[in-house]
Amino acid sequence: FGRIFAWAGPRGLFRPPQTEMIIVYHDDPAITAPEKLRTSVGLTVPPDTAASGEVSLLEIPAGQYVCALFEIFPAEYEAAWNTVFAEWMPQSGWQPGEGPCYECMQGDPKQHPEGKHLVEIRVSVKPL
Repeated sequence: FGRIFAWAGPRGLFRPPQTEMIIVYHDDPAITAPEKLRTSVGLTVPPDTAASGEVSLLEIPAGQYVCALFEIFPAEYEAAWNTVFAEWMPQSGWQPGEGPCYECMQGDPKQHPEGKHLVEIRVSVKPL
């Protein structure tokens, strides 16, 4: 995130609360070796934004997504993801879709009275 902030700040692209901090997970940890897992870290930008340097643009495709909001400590991320995939998904009538899975950070944990993270987990879905 430090590199993203260093790039976005001087360009006026970091504008909370409309700017969303995002972590995209490209691989399924259930079938991918830990050393081969890929992630992308970024933030939302206006459509006409040009990438430069080590920063590239990644467009998240439109579609249907389940969005689950959690207020958690850092050690609780895995449990939050398990809630979506192992609890909600099997009884929802939905299954993972072709689009990405990602986290959208809401706010700053340093400003939370307990230091918790407010994170929205978004998963591409399609009907069973």
